[in-house]
Amino acid sequence: MSAPTEASTPKALNVIPFVAVTSVGYVLFAPAAIPDVLTDRFDIGYTAFGLLTSVPLLSVVVAQAPSSYLTARYSTTRILLVATVVDTVVALTLDFARTFLALLALRTVWGLAGGVILTVGATHIARLHRNSKATRQQGFYGGALTLGGAIAFLAAPLLLEAVGAAGLHGPGALLGAFASAICWQHRDERSTHPGCSRPDAERTESAETASTRDRRDPSDSTARDRTNGESSSVRHLLTHPVVIVAAFCYVASLGSYVTLSTFVTAYFDALDVTGPLNAAVLLVATAGRAAGGVVAGRWDVRDWTSIVVATTAAVVGFFVLAFAHSRIVLALFPLVAMLAVSLPFGAIYGVAANSTVSEGAALAVVIAAGNLAALLLPTVTGAIRDATGDYSGAFVVLGAINAVAAAGVVALQRSSGPRSNAG
Repeated sequence: MSAPTEASTPKALNVIPFVAVTSVGYVLFAPAAIPDVLTDRFDIGYTAFGLLTSVPLLSVVVAQAPSSYLTARYSTTRILLVATVVDTVVALTLDFARTFLALLALRTVWGLAGGVILTVGATHIARLHRNSKATRQQGFYGGALTLGGAIAFLAAPLLLEAVGAAGLHGPGALLGAFASAICWQHRDERSTHPGCSRPDAERTESAETASTRDRRDPSDSTARDRTNGESSSVRHLLTHPVVIVAAFCYVASLGSYVTLSTFVTAYFDALDVTGPLNAAVLLVATAGRAAGGVVAGRWDVRDWTSIVVATTAAVVGFFVLAFAHSRIVLALFPLVAMLAVSLPFGAIYGVAANSTVSEGAALAVVIAAGNLAALLLPTVTGAIRDATGDYSGAFVVLGAINAVAAAGVVALQRSSGPRSNAG
């Protein structure tokens, strides 16, 4: 298969994953925009309410195994075509669930499509870009997911008031349909097949500066696995130090992000804070994920450095929320914490995709780990909230998880020798 050039690769290919993942973000967080409506409608507590986010994330985890299998054999464009069609159809059916169990069942099915989109979309980007450009694109990709959630926080209450429950998931379905149309148009595209050279690979490999190579530490040592023919077996992936540390960093980043997103509306309601601060928190996440990738590429900040700095900032943010008493601080620091956990998104995806011979398999492991945490933490947070009446205990848990992630990065850098510690 001949390597595609940048000029020959359709620009629309770059749009597909961003539109698709925005749809996923909208559908995932639409219930979190109207917690009081749903708890009253189905007569449930906050523990059960957390399941509306946790259950589809369990499906996201389950979807990682088939996603890994499919990305190794088929073009990401064709896989995304099927996944976005399912996303669109199931999103439309969610509004017609009459019982809480029916809604959970439908969100479970939807989560399978959402999980495929998350992994295959990231793999799609990894096949089209590399190095700092890949990190930047992965940051924008994560920002698109949170943008979908922000749109849901702004639009869902208005739609509920204007057209009722039947139109709640309409914007998410519309985005999914748009992504499907682009995928159909480019279903025969060859540049998104496994093993195909990335469009910018031909010139960036030879022109890559030493500082850019160093920025990928310590994963650049593992990037040689590709040329050495290192195995991409399950055992290799699950014991690979870079994949393990990246996975736990994603546990901290995604688990914190999903938990904050799920309960931020109820959190501000409890503080009697008026205004769309819940949407502002997700817009901060969008900006943070995008900015993390841009900063890493433009100022040559190493992926691991940006991860450990941002994760440490998250630790501070969550412990301030856990122990502060000032209403102003309690209202502002969810934005600080969300920014901190969002900044390393692109860097985590970048080091994972560069770690082994199969970028799709490595990303599947990292995404599965993060979503396992994300499906547990909202339910745990809801239980803490039901038991104690506030979120302080949950903030302590999130702060501790981020502290362990930061420690893991430091330990990996030290074990990888002076090159990973330089600068």
